[in-house]
Amino acid sequence: MQIESFLEDAAQGTPQKTALVCGQRRLTYAQLERLCNRLAHGLIGAGVERGDRVAVHLDNSVEAVISIFAVLKAGAAVMMVNPATKPPKLAYLLNHARAHTVILSARKAMALQAAGLELPVLRTVIYTPTAKLTPSIPGKHCVAFDYLLEQEAAHDRPPVKRAVDLDLAALLFTSGSSGRPKGVQGLH
Repeated sequence: MQIESFLEDAAQGTPQKTALVCGQRRLTYAQLERLCNRLAHGLIGAGVERGDRVAVHLDNSVEAVISIFAVLKAGAAVMMVNPATKPPKLAYLLNHARAHTVILSARKAMALQAAGLELPVLRTVIYTPTAKLTPSIPGKHCVAFDYLLEQEAAHDRPPVKRAVDLDLAALLFTSGSSGRPKGVQGLH
């Protein structure tokens, strides 16, 4: 079972139950599911493909939770980056991991822009609103987090599954020519 399936099951089984509390904000499972689906569709629309790495560089927040589930729903791999990471280290991590997309606050995007660092693989910057800042990083598609959540109602449903629904042990058995990892005998 994929991690995002737990949210989907809870949204179907107990849609009005509180799923997330952050400060004064409360989201039910149904609300959280809808927002995650909208962001997942937005990520796919922004070019995120199955298996791409998407960095989440946010403080503990509702947006961070939505981002994690949305990245998984889009079939991508979540790369959590400590929110205290400075722009030079962030650029290094993004480049080293070959992340195609980063989700961060507008303030952090502006700091990344101001640092003028090379980010050859990064294609998309999704920023959460902060004091009406609008970052613009040359050569990168910059889009507001809230804009992606304002998608049409058709995007309230989960996107088509794009991830492999197997556990890691099963993945080991598909990688070798014999179907078994080295040193493993007698497993079927």
